[in-house]
Amino acid sequence: GSENGSSSARGNSDSCIFEVQVADRVPLVMTECQDGTLTNITSDEGCEASIDLAIKAISIPKVVDPCVVGSDNSVSITPVVYRYTVSCKEQDADKNCLVYDTTMVATSLDGGATWDNTENLPLGVTLFKWVFEDAAGNADSCLNGVNVIHDYAPNPDCSTIDTLRPVAKEGECEIVFGSIKDMLADLKYYAVDACTNNSILGVLTHLSGEMLEDDYVMKVGDTLTFLWTFTDEFGNSASCEQIMIPNHQIPLDPACK
Repeated sequence: GSENGSSSARGNSDSCIFEVQVADRVPLVMTECQDGTLTNITSDEGCEASIDLAIKAISIPKVVDPCVVGSDNSVSITPVVYRYTVSCKEQDADKNCLVYDTTMVATSLDGGATWDNTENLPLGVTLFKWVFEDAAGNADSCLNGVNVIHDYAPNPDCSTIDTLRPVAKEGECEIVFGSIKDMLADLKYYAVDACTNNSILGVLTHLSGEMLEDDYVMKVGDTLTFLWTFTDEFGNSASCEQIMIPNHQIPLDPACK
């Protein structure tokens, strides 16, 4: 408080006491934020990840309050943490997400300890919004999160993939590969994602890793090996072989050996 007084020549006096309140308008200084960062973490056997694993994986933000003497971390300012799950609502033909759906799941008053640490996070993106506010109402926030992935290979049933036996034209002992591409295009084999149970369409290539050229000549009786590869959205893959043995027409042509 301050005192302001006055006196006259005769010794009469008066005084006034008033108080001055200094407002703290100094912004908080965020440290270790890594705002907007997503950290990949691998799920456990249940195709989920624990909150403990997520919190350990990300950079937990801290703040410095410049108006608090000796303040060097966020211990004196407890953040409110909001947790969101993010899912894709609309995809294009290449499975690129066009519209995301963000849903708040839970709020913690002490940075995570009040969450049930036995609770697990689903596959995909979970965001954490950390909000810090000091006693004067100055606030700052940081947004980061985890992307829960899995590393389990898809489950194709290779026993359903039959041997291919394309037939050469009458009187011919060879088949040009390009002539059977329509037949191959009609083939569809699927695997099951180990965690999501989604169907995964296989991609056919030659065993060498690339598809044969259209002008490649296959001789009757040759054995060619192709490969169906099934890759999930997390990059895990599995494969099945498919055998192709070109045949000639009946009656058998003795010239084809």
